[in-house]
Amino acid sequence: MAIATKKALQRLFHRVTFYPCNKLNQNILSLPTSRFLPAGLILTLGLGITLVTTAWVGQWERQQQQSEFQKQINNLTTALQRTTNRYSELLLSISDLYRATDNQVNAAAFSRFTQRSLGSYPGIQALEWAPMVEQAERSQYEQQLQALTDGKQKSITERDRSGSLIPAALRPSYVPVTFLEPWQSNEAALGYDLASDQTRKTALEWARDTGTPAATGRLQLVQDIGAQQYSFLVFVPIYQQLPQTRLARRQQLTGYILGVFRVADVVEESLRDLNYEINFYILIKTLRPTSSFWGSTMLDCSS
Repeated sequence: MAIATKKALQRLFHRVTFYPCNKLNQNILSLPTSRFLPAGLILTLGLGITLVTTAWVGQWERQQQQSEFQKQINNLTTALQRTTNRYSELLLSISDLYRATDNQVNAAAFSRFTQRSLGSYPGIQALEWAPMVEQAERSQYEQQLQALTDGKQKSITERDRSGSLIPAALRPSYVPVTFLEPWQSNEAALGYDLASDQTRKTALEWARDTGTPAATGRLQLVQDIGAQQYSFLVFVPIYQQLPQTRLARRQQLTGYILGVFRVADVVEESLRDLNYEINFYILIKTLRPTSSFWGSTMLDCSS
């Protein structure tokens, strides 16, 4: 029985090939490699294509966003420039009135001429006339100022260090605000010497010497002491004739037409009909860093 069983087992295992463990594992692992290679290659290629496509789409989206951003910035800049140009043209039209009448414009005529503009330009805080007054003419001017204001304003004024209005110090000449529209909410500026403030004086002298409109940096108005808002002024010089040299301009200067504009109102008017989806700041690069920031607009993201 044992011999028969042994022979049976020999016949059975004669058909079986035995391998060492390391050789067996090697053969087993090598058998499916050729079958898995195409699938792995396809997976690798597919992942590579996906990464390349994702990178390309990301770059395209960034380019689109940058293009849209630049487009909106250009639109904002154009809108602001268009609005400020309109205001400059308005001031030039008032200066034409002075030239046409040989500078013979009284308070009533100034008021009538500016009324329609005040209703059409919401960014305007005030339109004013400020003549050149020499020191020798100060007393006579202040008498006229008292008559113009029914005695409420008795002298040319300036600001002290605290911002309060006080009688102006003695100096060779003054540029006091004399005609003012609208009167309401702006009457504190009547008689204020524009040349007593360095920011205003710089713009006055530039306009005088060039014969062109000149704007100040941002500033706080005399009538806005304590308020957290900024404005700017634009001056247009008025001469006795049309001088051709800087010296002649200084000698023939009679005064200034000026517009007073609140920054927030000008920006709001400029962007009223404009669709934009960005927050932005307004910086005037030609001004000193301390006054170059003019304002900002932030979108309401709460909805």
